[in-house]
Amino acid sequence: MVLQNYFKRRIEVQLNDTNLAFVRIAISHWGKSGFPIDDRADILGTLYSTGLFKRDETIRIPNKNPKPNEFGKNVEILIKLFQNWN
Repeated sequence: MVLQNYFKRRIEVQLNDTNLAFVRIAISHWGKSGFPIDDRADILGTLYSTGLFKRDETIRIPNKNPKPNEFGKNVEILIKLFQNWN
């Protein structure tokens, strides 16, 4: 059981690292394209839920007026709730 819990925890850590890497890649890609989104939790949430690539395997092109999807809107709401927690 101890070994099983160890591997479960290692998988959780690896998934968290992968998620953080994805967010960092999205921030970098959009920033290098001239559209910084590091302060746009709604857009980061949208990209996280949809991925950086479209279904036809082409990359999503950064733009100056990105729109959040429902997931992204919920991320923004949660971030604001956590910021106002105190």
